[in-house]
Amino acid sequence: MATISTLGVGSGIDIRSLVDGLVSAERDPKVARFDAVEADTQAGISAFGTLQSAVGELDDALDDISDLSDFKRRTATSGDEEFFTASASGLAVSGNYSIEVVSLANNDKLSTGVLSTAGELGTGQLQINVGSDSFTIDIDDTNNTLAGIQAAINSDPNNKGLTASLVTDDAGAKLVFTANDTGTDNAITITATDDDAGDGFDLAQLDSANLTPLVTLTDAVIKLDGLTITQSSNTVEDALEGVTINLLKANELGADETNSLTVALDKESIKNSVNSFVEAYNSFIGISNELSKFNGAGAANGPLFGDSTLRTLETQLRRALTDAVPDNSIGNLTELGISTDENGLLQLDDAKLNDAIENDFEAIGGLLSGEDGIANQLREVTRNYKGFSGIIQDRTNTLTDQLDGIGDDRRELKTKMEAFEIRLIDRFIIMDQLVNSMKNTGDFVLQQLGALNGDEK
Repeated sequence: MATISTLGVGSGIDIRSLVDGLVSAERDPKVARFDAVEADTQAGISAFGTLQSAVGELDDALDDISDLSDFKRRTATSGDEEFFTASASGLAVSGNYSIEVVSLANNDKLSTGVLSTAGELGTGQLQINVGSDSFTIDIDDTNNTLAGIQAAINSDPNNKGLTASLVTDDAGAKLVFTANDTGTDNAITITATDDDAGDGFDLAQLDSANLTPLVTLTDAVIKLDGLTITQSSNTVEDALEGVTINLLKANELGADETNSLTVALDKESIKNSVNSFVEAYNSFIGISNELSKFNGAGAANGPLFGDSTLRTLETQLRRALTDAVPDNSIGNLTELGISTDENGLLQLDDAKLNDAIENDFEAIGGLLSGEDGIANQLREVTRNYKGFSGIIQDRTNTLTDQLDGIGDDRRELKTKMEAFEIRLIDRFIIMDQLVNSMKNTGDFVLQQLGALNGDEK
């Protein structure tokens, strides 16, 4: 605002205060209105951010109940995890089995005799077979030391089956060859061809005929209900459909050391998923209720009180939650033990849920995760509202644009008030000059009248 310190000098009137008061009277109501609208708009943006987060969390919770395969999950329980552990997919058939771990599969491991780490071996070729895979290493005067041969074997791009290690024991340095995979299908054989067997540097020391086995190579063998199953891996995946058995320790007693394997419906995970969904839905309703809360006449209401977007969202979620699922023996959430109270919160009857899990496990999946299931119906709603292209973001963008508009209005008002102040000052200057002129004229007239009175005396 302009500042003119000489205002009112001629008239004696405090024109500065008059101008400030008139400008303030014109400006302040508009500023107060801008402040109120801006505060409401910012509160709305914050509220929609909270709502966006709540919808996202509800949508995340639907992940645990929206996949029908989750309701075919099975558990596989080992009677003694010292010997084996197990896991099961939805393809597994519930039942009880006995498992004896006869032997574990191990890695073939062969060692050379003692060799000089400083000296050279002969030149030629090493043909190395690991099971049905093979590769050939050329040995020449650039790599015919123990370290050179070890590096050549380990770095060969065709070597996918074994590792060469340089080991020094009490006797001396040796090359040890270890198969990467277990079982007799991955046995190691090495054929050494020396270019000059008579030169005193014998590459044939690396031939299988001259290597010492460090282990007795075995396959994994288990007895499943007395039936013998042999595999090269300690992870047995095809003995029981849908069941993976991880072998950890072999029977040390020699015979008939069996442990149970129990395959059953994964009821606990379904209970946890249902409980998590109920908690997430109730969390959303709690946030929604707070945002739309009516606190009475004259009191501050929730920032989204009366908002059509929130009302529509709540209505669509309630409809998806309560619609019956056709052609399913459990047709609605009430039959699953889930009801709605007067505040819109879900109440879970654990006894009723347990009964449904025990007696109609597959139907729970149809109710929650089927094509027409409640989770998919709810997800249609949540995914309409969440995310950068969702309805909530659209409302947020509109409010953000309103904030920008308020900023423009503030700048426009500032410009107008500056012009208004200048006009007032100009007019008051003219008035001040007129008053000063009139005052001077009055003073002159009084002076002349005084002079006339003096002459008459």
